[in-house]
Amino acid sequence: MTKVVLKTEKGHNYIEVTFMEMTVNLHGLGLCDSCSNPSVMPNGFLIPVLNAVYCNKCFIRWQKTAKYYKEDAEYEKDKTDIFLKALK
Repeated sequence: MTKVVLKTEKGHNYIEVTFMEMTVNLHGLGLCDSCSNPSVMPNGFLIPVLNAVYCNKCFIRWQKTAKYYKEDAEYEKDKTDIFLKALK
C-alpha cells in the first residue's frame, strides 16, 4: 500500500502508520515515543523530523506546541524519503 505524506497546519510532514508497519517495517515496539504507552494501536503517527511515532493523544498535543523551522526542511525531506522506502 502506498503511503501518503500529510502535513500538519504548521507544515511538518507526518505519515499515519499501522501497528504492523511500526513493528515489522520500522522494527519498533509499537509504543508511543512520547508517552511510552502501547496506545498506538491500531494506528500511530510517524513524524519524520522527530524520528518518532506518536499515539493520537500525544500527536495532537505535539501539534499545538510544535514550531516549524525552515532550516529543518531538507533533513525532514530526507527522513521522510527513508521512512517511505522502509514502508514499501
